Amino acid sequence: MFSGNARRYRLLSFPWSFVMLALLMIVGAFVYDLIFAGLPYPDPTPAMAARYALHSQIASIGYMVGLLVLLATIVIRVTRLWRQR
Repeated sequence: MFSGNARRYRLLSFPWSFVMLALLMIVGAFVYDLIFAGLPYPDPTPAMAARYALHSQIASIGYMVGLLVLLATIVIRVTRLWRQR
C-alpha cells in the first residue's frame, strides 16, 4: 500500500511524534525528580524542605505536561480515526 519512504514518513508523522515527545517529557521529569529532588530528607532543615518541595513541584509539572500531551494525542488520534470511518 505504501512505498518504503512513505511508510517511514507516516511513522514519524503527527501522532507518533507527539507520543514520543510526551514519553520523552515524562522520562525527563522522572530523571529530574531523581537528580534534583531525590528521596526526602529524614530530618530536614526548613531550607532543605523548601528546596525539596520546589524541585518536587517542578518534576510534578513535568509529569503532568507529559501526560496531558499524551492524552491530547490519543484524543486527537481517536477522533481522526472516527472521522475517517
